[in-house]
Amino acid sequence: MSRKINRILFVFICIFAFSLKADDAECRKMCKESEEILRDGNANKAGELALEASEAASDSVLKANALHLAVKAFRTGKMLYKEFNALDKLSLNYAPYTDVNRNVERMMEIADLYYSGEREPLFWSFRFVPW
Repeated sequence: MSRKINRILFVFICIFAFSLKADDAECRKMCKESEEILRDGNANKAGELALEASEAASDSVLKANALHLAVKAFRTGKMLYKEFNALDKLSLNYAPYTDVNRNVERMMEIADLYYSGEREPLFWSFRFVPW
């Protein structure tokens, strides 16, 4: 009985693993959508979509390009923490495809801004409320 359950479980895991295949075409499509959303002015949504695109790609160049787009979107929206995390991921995982020195300089600028008191709103969805 235990062998039968193990075989069934193995089949389900194989099916699930093949359904999670990364797709470069999907990544390109998501990056274009992210650029359009960024042009429309919703930087946070564009950055999140670009991060999803970087996870969807299987090619490391596409992953790096999607992370560059996320950094651009978060910088546009002044989302310092998310920009810092995207820069960190880009510098650590995709160093051959980016200018690491420039990324580290920007990360230091963000750290200096945080040190001087700059913060993101705690409740970003309530950014219209004058805190």
